[in-house]
Amino acid sequence: MNENQEAPDTGPEPVVETRDLWKLFKLGDEVVKALKGVTLAVDPGELVVIMGPSGSGKSTMLHLMGGLERPTKGEIILEGQPLSGLTESQLSTMRHRAVGFIFQSYNLIPLLTATENVELPLVFDDVDTDEVRRNCAELLERVGLGHRLDHTPSRMSGGEQQRVAIARALIGRPRLLLADEPTANLDHKNGEAIIELLTTLNHEMGMTTVISTHDRSVAEHASRVIEMRDGKVISDSGPGQATSDNHLATA
Repeated sequence: MNENQEAPDTGPEPVVETRDLWKLFKLGDEVVKALKGVTLAVDPGELVVIMGPSGSGKSTMLHLMGGLERPTKGEIILEGQPLSGLTESQLSTMRHRAVGFIFQSYNLIPLLTATENVELPLVFDDVDTDEVRRNCAELLERVGLGHRLDHTPSRMSGGEQQRVAIARALIGRPRLLLADEPTANLDHKNGEAIIELLTTLNHEMGMTTVISTHDRSVAEHASRVIEMRDGKVISDSGPGQATSDNHLATA
């Protein structure tokens, strides 16, 4: 390339990328192939919904993207950093700094208040306690629970508990929010409210968000829908595909 010629604009670096990702589990004498060579990328600000039935590999994808598990083969690149070369300690630090997780079972501590649950990820960080408390209150207000700051999970509905879990996932200001079947334990009305909330957070905060679900109505809120079946990507609506349509042939 001529030294005076500008380099082509390749767009923003993906927040998270997977390259030829395989995940195998051994169940007795049987080897289960949860993922079979999946390659995809998620760009900054995207709201991606990964669709698929039980056993399709969508939850495994989220766990690998967030560094909760390691792949059998392939690479995960989070904010430009390959995860394969990291020690467990380094991987834990990377998760803590860059990723917020939301699970279908909420995973709240029963004896702690909403505020205490939200601040839990920062309890060992060198941070100003008063500032953290203010941030917790602001986040709980933002998710519609400003009146529940001192309530324990037993005094809240399932939908309210999931809102606490969302606030907790956001307290560290992650660049990537991963939600694994966040509406699975909720009725339709509360499930819709949670998806509306995640959509609003994505739009207002620019929060890059990936949601796994079997509920097709969730896809209506997405900027991009990835469909999985039997550990493979069978369709990807774009626009953030890192490898165009070539990965559909190999995924």
